Amino acid sequence: MSVLDFKRIENRLDSIFENKIYESDIIGKDNYKQTWRSRAYTAYAVHMLGKETIEGAANCITDGFNDFGIDAVYNDTENQKLFLFQTKFSETKSIELGDLHKFIDGVRRILELRFSDFNDRMLSHKQEIEKSLLNFDYTIELVIVLGSNQPLSKEANDVLEDFLFKVNDNAGIISNRLILFKDVYSHMGDSASLDKIIIENFYIQNYGSIKSEGDTSVYYGVTSAKQIAELREKFGIELLQRNIRNFKKNTDVNNGIMKVLEDEPENFYLFNNGIKIIAEKIKPAPISCTDRSIAILRLEDASIINGAQTTGCIYEMYKESKEKLDDVKVQVQIISLEKLDEGMSNKITKLSNTQNKIENKDFAVQDPVQDMLKKDLAIDGYTYIYKQGDTDNTNYEKICYIDEVTVALGCALEDVNVSTIIKRAYGSIFDDLTKDPYKMIFNNGVSSCKLWNSVMVYRKLQEIELNFQKNPDNFDKRLISVHGNRMLLHLVLNTIIKEKPEFLTEYFDDVSVFKVSSRYIEMMDKLYQAKIELYSDSYPAYIFKNQKKCKALEQKILEKQVEDTLIK
Repeated sequence: MSVLDFKRIENRLDSIFENKIYESDIIGKDNYKQTWRSRAYTAYAVHMLGKETIEGAANCITDGFNDFGIDAVYNDTENQKLFLFQTKFSETKSIELGDLHKFIDGVRRILELRFSDFNDRMLSHKQEIEKSLLNFDYTIELVIVLGSNQPLSKEANDVLEDFLFKVNDNAGIISNRLILFKDVYSHMGDSASLDKIIIENFYIQNYGSIKSEGDTSVYYGVTSAKQIAELREKFGIELLQRNIRNFKKNTDVNNGIMKVLEDEPENFYLFNNGIKIIAEKIKPAPISCTDRSIAILRLEDASIINGAQTTGCIYEMYKESKEKLDDVKVQVQIISLEKLDEGMSNKITKLSNTQNKIENKDFAVQDPVQDMLKKDLAIDGYTYIYKQGDTDNTNYEKICYIDEVTVALGCALEDVNVSTIIKRAYGSIFDDLTKDPYKMIFNNGVSSCKLWNSVMVYRKLQEIELNFQKNPDNFDKRLISVHGNRMLLHLVLNTIIKEKPEFLTEYFDDVSVFKVSSRYIEMMDKLYQAKIELYSDSYPAYIFKNQKKCKALEQKILEKQVEDTLIK
């Protein structure tokens, strides 16, 4: 990096963020310009990662007195990721150890929801931060932004890695990223050329076409998954710029896509709906091809408008092992907008993304056990709805639904692993209706009384949890209540079943007889204490995704109960 390169960045920051960076706390100070540019540099890094507007990126800045080393907060709601930034805007230095410790302390305060000492800029993000941390599917990325190309020192890297190891508890949900000067410089230089994506030599096999006004307006066929992954790598998230959704990594649908890619790559095109691309123009590429079943195309101003999840999963597999995509084919449809009416781009995008989604649980209608439970409950005066689209206008107090039934019955099992699966990946319960864990939950041995009573306890616990989380006296246990809710339901239900055998043979519309509130508080205290003893540094969201950890927590609680009984 030359002095001139650094000066170019400074001038560009001055131009981009003029009148957009807050400065009331630094005006008139000796280091005003340096601090202002540091904030602008951070805002540009937010813009790079989050695809946030310039104004939106500027509003993410939190740098100032009592920021605890956190210079910006960006909440990527589309991809469910919370970014926390620390910046060192120096052309010759990396981050110092003291600044890193300060940043880690600030991150730890956020993870513990301790906001009392933060500045007003941080407090303006409090609500969205809390919402993110209480969302089980969110991930967190710590971003260190440098004005130089100096790597982190070994000491700094060790401190950061040690912190991540402790809070992640091996789950890897908190990640870190280092942005160097060269990354920012390259992005600034390339950003203008990325506005319109031109794809050269895009090929499809076994293709067909549809003509409009004499020209081909639609091509369809299959293409290589590796070609899609390479495009995603080359153009980044901009490849999906017109898609109404970005890739959401950890969802039931995407887990299913990844499973097919892993287990049956050769059949991927049979099971997957494929990808739809729009382009302002489609032209046969200048490269020739003698195989008439192959079309080689040039796509101008192209974007994937449907298939973001498929693209994301393919790209994840590509990063893991390119060879795994060697035999994977993807259905693809490419639409040229050149001869279509104005506004068709938005209409195609909207209607291509609004079809009803079929989920694995919808296939539960094929399971005779579901029909058996429905009939048993109906005879006893209750309604069980397990088919999508079914409705019932009778009293809600006499109706139950497949989602709440699955959660309640799964958590009522003795095996805590099932409640952990429900918390980590609920949809996977329905991956195979002939195997566990589905068959552990739904089988001929399940009584309609157990089903109904479990749902009633589950509903009551949801009310209790909501009030518990609102109570400021329960602040220290709030994260346990949110992220450990399925394990708490498991502990409460199993305690009731052991003490009240009539739970399995009689209906209870009023569960007050089971003292659910007092049991919840008791189990909360025990779970909280077990967490402190076994995993004091670990972030709760990750503990309750881990079957081994949940089993250890339950064992610790059971051991404590035995000790208390012996003492009495």
